[in-house]
Amino acid sequence: MMWITTFITMLIIFVSILLYDQKKSRHGPSTSQPNSSTHKHYQTNNKENFTFMTCPRCKKYSYVNKNNLIKICNHCGWNLTEPYINTTFKLLKPSNNADDPITNLKINEQLYIIDEIIEDSEKSFNGIAVYNRNGNIVGWLPEQIVEELRPKIALSKRILAKVKSIYSGSGEIEILVTNDLMKMWG
Repeated sequence: MMWITTFITMLIIFVSILLYDQKKSRHGPSTSQPNSSTHKHYQTNNKENFTFMTCPRCKKYSYVNKNNLIKICNHCGWNLTEPYINTTFKLLKPSNNADDPITNLKINEQLYIIDEIIEDSEKSFNGIAVYNRNGNIVGWLPEQIVEELRPKIALSKRILAKVKSIYSGSGEIEILVTNDLMKMWG
């Protein structure tokens, strides 16, 4: 009886090996081990699709795929297709009027900036306005900053602004404008 079970077990193993060899020969050589010429061709195609880009946030080089719509920095995670904005400036024409919305501002208070054209009875003013959370105009960005920021704002997903510091002696207010959440609240 023992020799019958041993014979059946050996027969099953032999048939399994035969089936495995037939299946392997039908499908051709294994694709998990490509030959060297295929491997070299694959590598040259990949190198042509990649390029180095400098991250505007961390100033380091990242090796990214040209064909991807979104290119991410390998070091800090910044989206390389979005311009980096991180600038501070003093508001244009702040006033010391007691009813002015500027007097109610606090450090780290969130502000909003909107690129708009203002028609006044005296002149037309094309600039970027700074608003407080109540929707009142707090001030305007300086012209040098507007020229630099306008194209970057158009390409950014979000723009954040906050009061960085208030100079009580001169009444000036320093504003931080950024599209980097870590810089905004860090």
